[in-house]
Amino acid sequence: MTPLVNLLALALVLAVGSPAMAASAGQAVARGAARALAGKEALRGALTSQTAKAGASRALTAAERRAYARLLRELDQATLSGIERRFGEHILASRLHQARQTPTVFLSHEPYQARLTAVYPQLSAAQRQKILGDFRNRPFVDRSNPLLPRTVAHERLHELADPRFRATLGSRLDEGATAHLASKISNDLGIQHLTRPYVAERRIVEMIEARVGERALARAYFRGEIEPLRQAVDAQLGRGALDSVARLTVKGRFLAAEEILKHGLRSRSHIGG
Repeated sequence: MTPLVNLLALALVLAVGSPAMAASAGQAVARGAARALAGKEALRGALTSQTAKAGASRALTAAERRAYARLLRELDQATLSGIERRFGEHILASRLHQARQTPTVFLSHEPYQARLTAVYPQLSAAQRQKILGDFRNRPFVDRSNPLLPRTVAHERLHELADPRFRATLGSRLDEGATAHLASKISNDLGIQHLTRPYVAERRIVEMIEARVGERALARAYFRGEIEPLRQAVDAQLGRGALDSVARLTVKGRFLAAEEILKHGLRSRSHIGG
């Protein structure tokens, strides 16, 4: 199997089965993953049945555990390499170096949830169930989640981002930008047809990028160059446009933020934001 097919097999098996199933599915899963590039949902049921037969009868052997761990490492390394290829010119060399020294920690569901409970005791159990990955000094990921490739990319991007982006524009635009950039990386790796997180926030970021281009967005995200981004947006939409969009997004007023990005500050639907 090629590395790319390995990654596709891992992504698809995790979407429908357990880690045990993922490790023992073998060549048949790889063939199913390759065919799934066409996005045929019918494969999902067949893959579930196929992997269940392989994984239901016995626990993981030591060799399978090693193979599964290797697949996760390959996914992590391929993701980091993909980010560097796509955005490396904008990322500080020191951050890239640090990221290479800190592999993503892949945890099964129960230990991952236990970690979230310890780190975020203020969150309810229902809220924690929605957190598929987390970055705190290094990326942590629930390895059983069905969006694993995009989650790894998302947390790796958080690791490489300049904290000034989130501090200046708010957590919602930061999450939207991270989700938007993560989708580019997973698409570059050939992993597609994954559910999009942070849909409303991501749309705002996509509209900003449509105005100013990927480079200006990437420089703001990875290097904290907010002022050039602000100037580029404001030159088209009116002084204070980017800050208004950020404030509205923080409040969850996405349609009002979109109105500014479409028509500028003269649009009146955002009044009160």
